[in-house]
Amino acid sequence: MFTGLVETMGHVQTLEPRTAGIRLVIDAPAIVEGIQIGDSIANNGCCLTVVQIHETLLGFDAGPETLACTNLGQKQVGDIINLERSVCLGDRLGGHLVTGHVDGLGELVKREDDQDWSTFWFKTPANLARQMVSKGSIAVDGISLTLVD
Repeated sequence: MFTGLVETMGHVQTLEPRTAGIRLVIDAPAIVEGIQIGDSIANNGCCLTVVQIHETLLGFDAGPETLACTNLGQKQVGDIINLERSVCLGDRLGGHLVTGHVDGLGELVKREDDQDWSTFWFKTPANLARQMVSKGSIAVDGISLTLVD
């Protein structure tokens, strides 16, 4: 589980094709200390398992279903990825509980910036829109957001 509060941003170092999917190698110096093979890390909100560690680089395998339901398959070398380590029991939850099981992709269609906040308008697939409620929570690229309308 995650909170939807981005812990750090990593940079895509390599995208290695696999038999089924790709291996994303992310440079993540701010969180690599203490990470072990098998740990869960949210990559743009998608829970992926650490399969490789080398210095400040973390490797994750993403299969066809993950690539179809997330934007990870559209990433290129040098792109930024939002990263968050999984929560531990007893940790404070400042966002909302995020499973890391991504249901689909929305499209940002409009952004309005006010002095103290921003409002984002998204186009979402109908099957996801019916699950959303005013004052409910969603995660966009791993960022916890509250729905207004």
